Amino acid sequence: LLLRGDVDVSIGDFRFRSSAATVWINRLPSAEGLINQVAVYFDEAYDPLQLAGSGAQGRDLLVTGSARGRVILRCPQVQPQQLPPEGIVGRGERRLADYLRRLLVAPPELATFPTVSAPPPPPTAQLPEPGASPVLRSDQLPTTVALPPLEPGLPIFQPMGTVDFSGRSVTIDQQSDLVVLDGAILVDYRNDDLTIGLRRLTLAAERAVIFLRPGTIAAIRQGERQVRAEQVDGIYLEGDVHASDGTYTVRGSRVYYDVVRNRALLADAILRTYPRNLSVPVYARAKEMRQISAAEWSADTANISTSEFFTPHLSIGASRITVERTPDGQEVDLVADDATLRAGTTPFFWWPRVAVQSGEFPLRSVSLGGSSSKGVEIETNWDLFSLLGMRKPAAFDAELEIDGFTKRGPALGTRFRYDFSDTVGNAWLWGLYDTGTDRTSSGLDVTPSTEWRGIALWDQTTNLSEHWMFQGQASFISDRTFVSSWYETDFYQRREYETSAYLLYQKNNNALEILGLYNVNDFISNSWLLASRGYSVDRLPDLAYRRYGDSLFKDTLTWSSEYRVTNMRLSVTSGTPNSLGVPAAAFGIGPNDSIQQAFYDQGYRSNYVWRFGTRQELAVPFSLGPVRMSPFGAIGAWAYANDEFQSFSSDADNTRYLLSGGLRASTSFQTVDNAVENRLFDLHRMRHIIEPSATLWYGYLSSPNGSLPVYDQEVEAIGGAAAARFNLRSTWQTQRGGPGRWNSVDFLVIDAGVEFDNYDEGPQSPTPQWFDYRPEYSQFGDHVYGSGVWQISDTFALTGTGTYRINENEGLARGAVGAELRHSPNLTTYLGYRTIDADNTELLDFGVDYRISKKYRVLVVPQFDLAQGGFRAFSVTIGRQFPDFEFLLRIIYDDVQGETRVAASLGRIEF
Repeated sequence: LLLRGDVDVSIGDFRFRSSAATVWINRLPSAEGLINQVAVYFDEAYDPLQLAGSGAQGRDLLVTGSARGRVILRCPQVQPQQLPPEGIVGRGERRLADYLRRLLVAPPELATFPTVSAPPPPPTAQLPEPGASPVLRSDQLPTTVALPPLEPGLPIFQPMGTVDFSGRSVTIDQQSDLVVLDGAILVDYRNDDLTIGLRRLTLAAERAVIFLRPGTIAAIRQGERQVRAEQVDGIYLEGDVHASDGTYTVRGSRVYYDVVRNRALLADAILRTYPRNLSVPVYARAKEMRQISAAEWSADTANISTSEFFTPHLSIGASRITVERTPDGQEVDLVADDATLRAGTTPFFWWPRVAVQSGEFPLRSVSLGGSSSKGVEIETNWDLFSLLGMRKPAAFDAELEIDGFTKRGPALGTRFRYDFSDTVGNAWLWGLYDTGTDRTSSGLDVTPSTEWRGIALWDQTTNLSEHWMFQGQASFISDRTFVSSWYETDFYQRREYETSAYLLYQKNNNALEILGLYNVNDFISNSWLLASRGYSVDRLPDLAYRRYGDSLFKDTLTWSSEYRVTNMRLSVTSGTPNSLGVPAAAFGIGPNDSIQQAFYDQGYRSNYVWRFGTRQELAVPFSLGPVRMSPFGAIGAWAYANDEFQSFSSDADNTRYLLSGGLRASTSFQTVDNAVENRLFDLHRMRHIIEPSATLWYGYLSSPNGSLPVYDQEVEAIGGAAAARFNLRSTWQTQRGGPGRWNSVDFLVIDAGVEFDNYDEGPQSPTPQWFDYRPEYSQFGDHVYGSGVWQISDTFALTGTGTYRINENEGLARGAVGAELRHSPNLTTYLGYRTIDADNTELLDFGVDYRISKKYRVLVVPQFDLAQGGFRAFSVTIGRQFPDFEFLLRIIYDDVQGETRVAASLGRIEF
């Protein structure tokens, strides 16, 4: 059967889709009924379940199977006719023939149970002699080491392989041992030797000449049209020559295969080969190309790309190239000498030698833009191994960053990434010689303290064993405003810059932590840390042991415990507000006043302090009908080996403890109404789930909150009070999708609560917040809080969240609402409003994401500052998809910085 169109094949639990397929069905009788033997060939197929991890896909795919039951064929039109021997039918027959020959050469063993391929046994360790050193001396080492022999490339033709040929006209010259073929030529070579792997090579052309060894013609005259490869001297083809072995395809005007020397020479050649990890082929074009082995090609004056067009958008031109498939067939390695990177026909970069793997372009990304503080900006990322002419090692990647700024000068950097299964790490170095002026994220102009500027970062995570893990970090930044002016996103969002080593042992419900942390720089480069504490904390060391949920008395009690020892100190950021490029109001001092001195005047000290602490908690979980209850009590105690806290607060003490206890209660119940039907809101049936919960808590703290400098938020910043929290979460669920595809949807979710306490030491934070798992962490203050999501339809949703103070500072502390509407698969709009009372912030965001076509996309995002009036920011992004890369044009206006930026970038570059 030849199936065309939207082909969908199901065999048992497996399903495949394709645009065409060839099917063979053989029915065998058995004692239990007919058995259907099925073989299906796809040029390219995929399984709809492949993303779920239970499918298969690929090119040149042959699927075989046997099953009992009916064979069902559903198609709109059936045409009984003789199938053509070429195209997918011919490719499928050759693929099936290869499979059947493999079975004949090495029939599989039949058994009741499947054959299990056990891994090889581990090598036997050589035990050292008792008392002897396990280290070999130099005189015990061998004087020479034998290297393994070089493996030759896989030959194009194996001597015992067979050659079949056909054509409309076949002329045999017995005197010259020639076979001349004309019209629809097909030469088929195959090798069935399993010791070196099955291989097939198919040649098609308009005309061909086969040069045979003497004595071969007699057998051909007797009707034999199959000869062994060792009987062939050469094969010449011309006229739209096409050659393929399944892993590559080559076309040319003329081709000559030297079978004796296992070489091939092609004129006007186009080589196409598929790396298995890519969905796009790699093309190599040359006036003259040579095939050195079955997996290696070379050419002079060639062009490489991933586009089938004669003039691709991006390509590599070279005086000489070598194309080679890796032994596992997964990747394609390209080496180009005297390489020129081209955009269309225009060369824009030259390099003496580049190495490329699987279609990865040496230039990974390029961005062109401009700003008032940096001038015209050109930023490029390159594949470092490609520029070095080296094959990229497995699990390792390196990038070279070459940037230039007309007002700041050139910049150079490199990034390294490695992933060795149990070890994952990153390293980044970037720097420049800078004589300009920084424009920080706050819109302030600052002259840097040094002209040689840059950043060095490293992080690594290693799983040492099943239970042990190591994490390491290192960071160095040249000056105070480098990150806030050059890498603004990192300034706002990145975790703290630190140099640390962390060791974790975790098994079941217990963990041991060992941390050493020291900040190389004496300034802070994180916005959130500057805005909150204004200092970092060094820890040399920080040791902690934790156990959670230990069962006592047959689950009657649950015991959790922590033990911690820390040697720590405060590291206040150096400089002044002006030198950091932040508003002076952030620290409450003058713009040129020392921040460190201001902290010192408030009693902060930078000497090391030892702290010893423990926390013990007991809980008694039980149920009263549908109500789950858990009375709990906790004791926390901390001692400090330092007597200088009196300069910070007269209430400070070297010992501190917290006594607390409370009750948690929760339940849930639901109702179902099958009669609900509403087409306006797309409702079909309704389930209402109600989950009320409450917490009553009292904590006594031996010293007032704020009597100690805060080294850890979960230790020095805890509070004591009498508090009560009541929460109600309601979820309305409905079904959407229609008959045969109903699915449950959370139509409306509302989570709201109220918290009361008698905390009388003043507000800990402008925004109260309750932490139910440890109430002492809470930011106390009477308040109402809530959040909700209303999924009005599959394309329209509303969401909101807010915290409202109900004490003497009554009012909305923080709130946000938003809406998203998907007008179509190509158009989405959203609207959002945010307010923060503490800093008088009111922002209104509006966005439009419009995919104009498969190639073009536009994103417009204006932001209004309602508190100040007028635009705060505005951005427009235009994207254009090309076969080889993605082009983005961005226009960004920032009213805080007073800058307009224009940037054009190329990303995801493949040639």
